[in-house]
Amino acid sequence: MNKVTPLTRAWVWCKRFRNRCGYGVHSPFAFNLITWVIYEKYPFYAYDRLKKIRKELKCTTYKNSLNTEKVDKLLFRLVNEMQPKFILEVGTQSGLSTLYMASANTKADVITFDIQQNEGPFSGKFFAPYHKIISLSGDVEGLVTSYINTVSQIDFVHFNRRRPEPKIYEQLFSKTHTDSLFVIEGIHDSKCMQEWWSELVKDEHTGITFDLYDLGLIFYDKTKIKQHYIVNF
Repeated sequence: MNKVTPLTRAWVWCKRFRNRCGYGVHSPFAFNLITWVIYEKYPFYAYDRLKKIRKELKCTTYKNSLNTEKVDKLLFRLVNEMQPKFILEVGTQSGLSTLYMASANTKADVITFDIQQNEGPFSGKFFAPYHKIISLSGDVEGLVTSYINTVSQIDFVHFNRRRPEPKIYEQLFSKTHTDSLFVIEGIHDSKCMQEWWSELVKDEHTGITFDLYDLGLIFYDKTKIKQHYIVNF
């Protein structure tokens, strides 16, 4: 995972300063998402427990694959807001982001895919309370193909491998619906990620999109006017 230096972060923040707190946003949907989800500061019930797990993981080999706490909390809030029935994650990494999403809606089925078997939060005491998480390892593309053939629609997808996934994306896109949300990590990590993200934003099949620098959000509600927002997250 590419780490953003404090100097880079400061530069990005200054560059995007005007794109904060929903200023200049006229869409009620976008304004509410920015104000009440992206910038929400409420200390949700699960944050303290998940923070303890984060501290434990920082002392393991998974410390370099952790998303920032800010990003994981946003994933929690997005799931809390959308209340998806099915959450699919491409790239388990440390597994902590998976736990944040699962904690936000304990009724949701959470399927997470990665190349290697995860031995972090998905084992022992970390995994035990989350009976609706299924962790699968192997050929990720093949696993995704097998999974989507068993469902009629996809509600929430988290791309967590920080690399372009056009083949997997196309498979999952075929199952999107009006309330679907795709979250893509690392949209500015590399030139190839920036190019892929740009293609997704311009695609006529996508609806409202948000560039939060650390990650991108894609909604598929075509009843709303297609618009791209840059947010100082």
